[in-house]
Amino acid sequence: CEDTNVESTNIEQTLLSLIDADEALGLDGFDDGDAIEGDYESGLEQEGFFKMLADSIDPESGIRIRYGKRITGVVREVEFTDLGNDTIIGVITKTISGNFIIVALDTADDDTIFWNKTFTTDFIRKVRFVQIDTVSSDSTDGWRINALTVGVGVTGNKVDIEKIEFFRPDGAVPLYSFEGDVTSLFIARDEIPTFEAWRSIRIEVTVTNSGPEFPFRSGETVALHYGHQRGQKGRRMMNDMGLFADGTALDNVFSALWLVHGPGRNPQNDQPLQRRTFRGFADVIDFGTLYSEDDAVNSVFWALPYRSMRGN
Repeated sequence: CEDTNVESTNIEQTLLSLIDADEALGLDGFDDGDAIEGDYESGLEQEGFFKMLADSIDPESGIRIRYGKRITGVVREVEFTDLGNDTIIGVITKTISGNFIIVALDTADDDTIFWNKTFTTDFIRKVRFVQIDTVSSDSTDGWRINALTVGVGVTGNKVDIEKIEFFRPDGAVPLYSFEGDVTSLFIARDEIPTFEAWRSIRIEVTVTNSGPEFPFRSGETVALHYGHQRGQKGRRMMNDMGLFADGTALDNVFSALWLVHGPGRNPQNDQPLQRRTFRGFADVIDFGTLYSEDDAVNSVFWALPYRSMRGN
């Protein structure tokens, strides 16, 4: 019994080290750090010069909104099943705490409002490990991450994501589509979404809101966060107003065109990387979070890794 317990503990430690080392599984790149206007991007390989784009969420009233999440703590637990087999499932749960920062500027009278709302997010994702034949020098004893699910983080109880899809700009058939119980849908580790650098992708996120909805537009704002970590990330705002890439106004399908950044350079030798894994997050926020001082934070995000690859 003692030997069995020691062996299980050693396997768990090996699997935890694989989770820690896999750049597809972290939450870095989701944190804005401060209240920021609309679209932004910094530190990623992009052709030409990138300009920060101001975004006015409520142009009719003349109120400009800056917002952002600042993560202050993450508590992680991992539960493993089937430790005696050569295929093991790890269920990762995280309790994420932080501050939701909102700065509103009334352009009519130059009055500025600052709100700082604390929040707690419950996050879940599953990872599948398999053991393969290996040489004795392999410190992981042959264990590999074989597949993972979309990660889901929930704050409050109002908003949810039904589906996220990726298309070519004028495409009708999605390149990738995820919907339903995504925390039970395993994606092979070597088959995560892969996009050619400096090409545009149309993203559509279908959302629901159990209400009561804030009486403005669809009732939510949606953004795509992407990159590696604070300082090497971007945020792309999406819209449901029938504008730009969005086909139908106010149908709760938010859309945007996203220009895929390059994979960057190898930090060890400064040579261009041909491909690299990054982290993407589709983030839905109830408008009451932004526009009502008394409303708690209600949001949901899906975490989905992707690869940027240089074209031939």
